[in-house]
Amino acid sequence: MIIYLSGCYSGNIDENILAARKIAIELWERGYTVLTPHLNTIHFEKDCKCKYEDYIKGDLELLARCDVLVLMPNWIDSNGAKEEKEYARSLGMPIYYYPELPLGNQLMTSEQEEHLARIICKFTQDVSNKYRTGQAEHGGNLFDKPNLPMLMEEVQDLVVYAYTLKDQIQEAVYLMLDDDESRNILVTGNKDGKIIKDIDKE
Repeated sequence: MIIYLSGCYSGNIDENILAARKIAIELWERGYTVLTPHLNTIHFEKDCKCKYEDYIKGDLELLARCDVLVLMPNWIDSNGAKEEKEYARSLGMPIYYYPELPLGNQLMTSEQEEHLARIICKFTQDVSNKYRTGQAEHGGNLFDKPNLPMLMEEVQDLVVYAYTLKDQIQEAVYLMLDDDESRNILVTGNKDGKIIKDIDKE
């Protein structure tokens, strides 16, 4: 579980940074993984030419990759924290108000947490790549398209792929004496070990 720790940065900056650091240390010591934007861009206002909009855009992107939002007591004084709260709400992300904390970190073993983290990381990368590729190919806004018919087509394709994969795995079982063919079928879906790009070129 990754916590995004949100609170006021502007104003008394040094005091707010120390407050965030103190809470972040406590959360790390209690077994949470914590992303603390106060420390990620600490005192960038002194040297960095980025504007507020640049920081909030980056913070929201980081927030989207977390599991839980924890708001520091001073969050109410921060426009950025308010935006982060509303964004987390739009994502359906759990929101806690420190010292209230989620209990999820106590429910799974470290091995399970690592497994979940790998799945989330891979899923996030794949979804991001798929979305960006789709935007580049088709243009326009996804939320302006007729998504229900597209969804039904994708579900039908998914079922077809699932049955096909089942058949491929079953075929691999029959070919276990031939390690190369078995490996190829399980990895690429065909005996020759060709990937989709190679097949398209033929």
